[in-house]
Amino acid sequence: MIFQSTNFSNELTSKGLFWGAAEQVFSDRKFVHGTVKLLYKCVCKYVYVYVDIFSERGIILSYTFPQTEARYPCVCERRGHMHIYGVINQKGGVGKTTTVSALAGGLRRRGKNVLAVDLDPQGNLTYSFGAEPDGKNALGVLTGDIKASEAVVRTEQGDIIPGGRALSGADAFITDTGKEYRLREALSELETGYDVIIIDTPPALGILTVNALTACRSVIIPAQADIYSLQGIEQLGETLTPVKKYCNSGLYIEGILLTRYNPRAVLSRDIVSYMEQMAEKMGTKVFETKIREAVSIREAQMLRQDIFGYAAKSNVAADYGAFIDELLKRRYE
Repeated sequence: MIFQSTNFSNELTSKGLFWGAAEQVFSDRKFVHGTVKLLYKCVCKYVYVYVDIFSERGIILSYTFPQTEARYPCVCERRGHMHIYGVINQKGGVGKTTTVSALAGGLRRRGKNVLAVDLDPQGNLTYSFGAEPDGKNALGVLTGDIKASEAVVRTEQGDIIPGGRALSGADAFITDTGKEYRLREALSELETGYDVIIIDTPPALGILTVNALTACRSVIIPAQADIYSLQGIEQLGETLTPVKKYCNSGLYIEGILLTRYNPRAVLSRDIVSYMEQMAEKMGTKVFETKIREAVSIREAQMLRQDIFGYAAKSNVAADYGAFIDELLKRRYE
């Protein structure tokens, strides 16, 4: 975006940019144009952005201000600035629900007020939370029959908006103009009630996944070290492009999380190399933390507990704990 201005300092201030370094650089009238590193306050933290500046005889004529929130994402930990994660991969069996459960449990243990949203017709997350929907579920929220706050079920595992088999007909029920924004609009009323919302999605790229992508701020992609996961990530990337263009310009990918990982398998290490190349093309990274396969995950699911409550000292609990630490660290680098 180009802004014409001779009162450059005031215009920068109105956009959260801090004038200082650029003033020194352009005090020398020999400079006609250049790129300046400025400090930008983005919701809750400070980041650096590069602004292209054009000047003549020491007077700023115009500057190009980048799409900062999309390029330099951050999440505020204060109430009123909740962050929404979408855990997405159209391939089934890659650990989406397990990751949502572990992420929700881990963040709650770090003092965050967390809401899980189950958009999967299989309802596995709803089951693992021990939620009893009582007829109020995510489909009712998407169709507008009930408010999101009315669908929230409080359980020992945390708050959840339940899913269920009724969601399998979402593509037939949700057909009106603006259908992609249903979940985003519904969750807006919860902005002051939660620090984090985590959305579990079905293994498909239909209206449910598009609603999740439109509602969330960032995406976590669980994947196994196999060729089918590579295909799923590639197809997801093709879906992300139009969603970012038409529905959610600030959407970005947190990273690819490898689950059920076997570090001793040569094939796993080879696939990781391909995933890193794919991640780079998508403008993201493969998380350094990898989640190892463990029977304790299935045992925790059977007992309707998250992994931290069931086996806090297990390897997989340590893995998910390290993943959460890495996720939060990335947000403040």
